[in-house]
Amino acid sequence: MRKRLGVYHCVSRVVDRRRVLGEVEKEVMRKILWRVADFCGVELLTYCLMGNHFHVLVRAGRAQREVDDAVVFARAEGYYADGQSLAQREYWAEIERAYRKGGEEWSGWAERLRARMGDVSWFMRLFKQGFSVWFNQRGDRTGTLWERRFTSVLVEDAPLAVATVAAYIDLNPVRAGLVKDPKDYRWCGYAEALARGKRKRPSLCCLFQAKDWAEALARYRLILFNKGVSEKPGQASISPEARKAVQAKKGQLGLGSLVRHRVRYFSAGAVIGSRAFVEERFQAYRERFGSKRKKGAHALRGGNWEGLTSLRDLRKDTPG
Repeated sequence: MRKRLGVYHCVSRVVDRRRVLGEVEKEVMRKILWRVADFCGVELLTYCLMGNHFHVLVRAGRAQREVDDAVVFARAEGYYADGQSLAQREYWAEIERAYRKGGEEWSGWAERLRARMGDVSWFMRLFKQGFSVWFNQRGDRTGTLWERRFTSVLVEDAPLAVATVAAYIDLNPVRAGLVKDPKDYRWCGYAEALARGKRKRPSLCCLFQAKDWAEALARYRLILFNKGVSEKPGQASISPEARKAVQAKKGQLGLGSLVRHRVRYFSAGAVIGSRAFVEERFQAYRERFGSKRKKGAHALRGGNWEGLTSLRDLRKDTPG
């Protein structure tokens, strides 16, 4: 099956929604998340790790057939060599042995490893499995940790759509009343971008077509809060022009407020993006599976979403 390059918002929850993910658990999750992203070759745009669930936003589906053997081996070493379980470490020993031997034996291993790269399903599977192994060993427990596989929403790979969904994810701890500013929540992508920076700066700058990190951060922060925020010298801040633009809305809810409250669009929908993008995906679905509906795109309600639409009309109740 050909992998399609796209941006995906993925969510998974702990079984029975138990709040078992504390500070130590979330820090381990964060480290495993980056290791798996590096192995799979997916671009981790942002994430948020909460007490009983997590969100990730990734750009995945890029073909990995051209990744040479040395890179495949290095990625595998980064993920499997320090595996959480004896089985993972033994698996790594087999990979290393095959690589040193070369020939057809390594070619077979390389093909299997490449099949796991660039694929959002493999990314989520390895991430959840890796953390589950650590969690069960630490707590001397057995059984499943996650209540189901995972849910995902396809997001149009365009600056407005991606930034809006990213803001929804980074604002999770604000909605939960844990912090007033996502920069103060250690286990979200926005806070990591501020604290660590180097790994996420290229994605943000490219997303907003910004000339530098300060400009990208200012634009993203505007979407997060839709108001001016003063920062310490040397840190990014929202310009006076941006403040005036927000004031010009005359009280209308902007993206910053909307993504805090209209949460179902980002977790229960199927596709988020421009009307043309959503209709293209709906028509492809309709041709394959059939549908009485002729149009799939519905405008997002409740404020000015600047042209974003959803595949599903979320004003109506949908099956759980």
